Amino acid sequence: MFINIEDRVLVLAEHILKTGDTVRGTAQKYGVSKSTVHLDVSKRLKKIDKRMFEKIKKILDKNFNEKHIRGGISTKRKYFFKSLSSHNRTSARWHFCQSIYFCIFF
Repeated sequence: MFINIEDRVLVLAEHILKTGDTVRGTAQKYGVSKSTVHLDVSKRLKKIDKRMFEKIKKILDKNFNEKHIRGGISTKRKYFFKSLSSHNRTSARWHFCQSIYFCIFF
């Protein structure tokens, strides 16, 4: 898909800047590995565009610090719905989603 590595680095970095997406989400969107995205935006970008690198670093640090929270919420949601019968799951999703904090992760 990408001919030049520098082009790939800049495209991935611009995507993360615009969307605030995670390394995993970016890798999935562009069809490259998480390792490639991480290497591109943490090492190669620093050599190409230092100013953009500083902005990306803030986003990656924020995503890293929120990672354990997202994981905990996903696990809680998984076991909450597993414990319900199939009949109650539809109405439970609506009630569970009443809390905006949980709703954003659906």
